[in-house]
Amino acid sequence: EKTVFYKKCKLDTYAEYSQPDGLVARITYYEDYKRHLIKEIKSIYAHRVDKLVIKSRFPYEFKTVEEYAPGKKSASEKGMSHLKTLIQIDGQIRKLYYYPHRNQDGLIYREERIGTKTIEKYQGREDRLVHRAVTFKPAQKEETAHYEDNHCSYVEIIKIIEKYSLDPNTPAEGQISKMEFNFNDNQIHVSMHYKEGKITAHKETFTRTSHFGEKLGDMQEKDEEDKGARGQRKERALQKEKDSLAQIRAQEQLAAAELPGFKGEEKKGQTAEDIGTQTQLATPMEKTIYDKAREKLKIGATKKKEDEAEKHEDDYLAPVLEKLSLTKDKDMEFTYQEAIQVKNEAFKLLRERLLTRADIIQKRLDKETEKIEKKYQSLINKGERVSKKEEDDADMFFNTANFRMDILTERASQHYKTSLKKFEELDKKLSEDPRLIALKR
Repeated sequence: EKTVFYKKCKLDTYAEYSQPDGLVARITYYEDYKRHLIKEIKSIYAHRVDKLVIKSRFPYEFKTVEEYAPGKKSASEKGMSHLKTLIQIDGQIRKLYYYPHRNQDGLIYREERIGTKTIEKYQGREDRLVHRAVTFKPAQKEETAHYEDNHCSYVEIIKIIEKYSLDPNTPAEGQISKMEFNFNDNQIHVSMHYKEGKITAHKETFTRTSHFGEKLGDMQEKDEEDKGARGQRKERALQKEKDSLAQIRAQEQLAAAELPGFKGEEKKGQTAEDIGTQTQLATPMEKTIYDKAREKLKIGATKKKEDEAEKHEDDYLAPVLEKLSLTKDKDMEFTYQEAIQVKNEAFKLLRERLLTRADIIQKRLDKETEKIEKKYQSLINKGERVSKKEEDDADMFFNTANFRMDILTERASQHYKTSLKKFEELDKKLSEDPRLIALKR
């Protein structure tokens, strides 16, 4: 760590990967020469997973500016958010700029005027939408709300304005330039693009019908509007309104999912010296080249162990050979002395495994027998004072205990039979193993 002071400025530098949040430099600008009034704190980061590279804070303006490198992942784990720049003034406004290769919805700019308005700009969309502005107010009741805003919960839409770009391959007079859905006046205003050589453009106004659970006013002109070409244009405008509201809700949900990535790591009121000193503010870092090399070596070692384990599984004598420190391949013969050792050790290991299993079964039998004796002795000690409920509980206990005893006894008998069979199978394997041919000579 190194600190250098300049006129109205202080520079702190850190080694890469030394800070939990990836901080490599911090430049603090001051209003005065004594460096008491902070004007701006600019933090520079490296190797962060969220691709944050520069973060500027203006304490007296309550303003934060974050700049991201390409490739920022979405907090919702649905691909990349492609966030480029975030500008936020606490409690007032949030501006989000995106890289132009955000192909999922074509969003390049989103402005949230908290509690009043949301503006979005697009490019490269198939429907040629380039601008959408939603003006709203907090809803009095949840039932009358159109959607849930990320800042002020449920809201009622006042107006939606959408603008569309001109397709040069289609006649301009047949393309929509602007649509305004006015929820207060219950009207839809549609403006078309200007035809080449014309100074006026076609405009129409339609009355909104009742949908989204709203109770609108008198619709006497509805029957007249629904007739002919005008009625078809009105139906298209109403469908556009439904689609727009669905897209607004979807964008709000997407922004809410990505919101954790947009929030700064610092807590409100934290000083510049506190940043990076608290471990709870740590951000996942990209792995260094050394960590990647260690992981590669670890993966190689794990794979080698798995290969060796597979070889051991194929060779029934692998545990015996490992214990005797004999490392010969399957096609190599043992000497007579080695063959004797391998055979004796193989039988010894099998006997130990079988005896261990038999001992476990016998211990469980002894434990069940002890439980029965204790229960029986407690009943004898009570004598005639045993109640009817206690007799029923005792009968149930003895029935269950006897059932478990029968199962364990059957397991012990079966284990004895299979033990003899396993000894015979091992003896046959050893006699047919070509590595132990010296025993037959």
